Amino acid sequence: GFTARPRTGGKTVHELPPNGSGLVALMALATLEQLPPSSGRPEDVLRQVEALRMAFAKGLADIGDGTPASADAHLSEARAVSAALENLGTDTTYLCCVDAAGNACSFICSNFEAFGSGLVPEGCGFSLQNRGRNFVLQEGHPNCIGPGKRPYHTIIPGMVTDGGGEFYAAFGVMGGFMQPQGHVQVLSNLLDRGMDPQAALDAPRFCIAPASGDLQDKRPDMLQADRGSIVVHFEEGFPRDAVDFVELAGYQGYFGARGIAGHARKMFGRGQCIVARPDGSSKKRTRDGHGCVLWAGSDGRGDGCAAGY
Repeated sequence: GFTARPRTGGKTVHELPPNGSGLVALMALATLEQLPPSSGRPEDVLRQVEALRMAFAKGLADIGDGTPASADAHLSEARAVSAALENLGTDTTYLCCVDAAGNACSFICSNFEAFGSGLVPEGCGFSLQNRGRNFVLQEGHPNCIGPGKRPYHTIIPGMVTDGGGEFYAAFGVMGGFMQPQGHVQVLSNLLDRGMDPQAALDAPRFCIAPASGDLQDKRPDMLQADRGSIVVHFEEGFPRDAVDFVELAGYQGYFGARGIAGHARKMFGRGQCIVARPDGSSKKRTRDGHGCVLWAGSDGRGDGCAAGY
């Protein structure tokens, strides 16, 4: 887990351990933890871009099945780089739900790359997943293919608890290597900017990717290189001054006339979120007996919905 800024009420973000990319999101959040909370200013956008670039570089170099044994060193290293900041895929389904007793589920599944492996078990109506695509062939790399090993994967359902360990939010953003980027941006909208779940999901996003190749190639050097080798894609609705600020820092910004729009927005992922807000008058109860209101949002980029029962 990762403890967010005390000014957000001591919230703790929970991500899946390696072999998944949850540690990438946590490292970026650890870096941003040391900085002023985001208010959507151009410099805040640049800090998030930088934090994610460095987190991906570290994660793609170190994450494999069962490694690292502890996230502590990685989070400490991520926090240490904050001083410098001071001065794509579909085929994934995410859902979350909370019952009347306050039990929450954050669930995600994926076959990876459209029809997965392209293999369909005889007599079954589904294709087998293709997660083996995410192994690397570099000897000695934590994610090198080998017997009995699971590959680095991108699917990471998220959860947030409050200072007392009680449920605060279930969330997730689909979209391959966009997922940790989406986690950081949606959480910043919820915890820093005080947005409600729907607004936090609908806010325009950015997506970082190498100028040549893609994150799927899993080469850490692609993100350790100079900023000019990184393209930051901006969605329609992103403030132009934020785009200009990121470009002035040396990144390639892709914005076009008014940002990436239409079906091409799929590169920014699609998410769902449920947040519990205290309310003594609510009939719904958490496990400790306190009332709460469950507040949900579903990403307008996809075809999901928020529903009560």
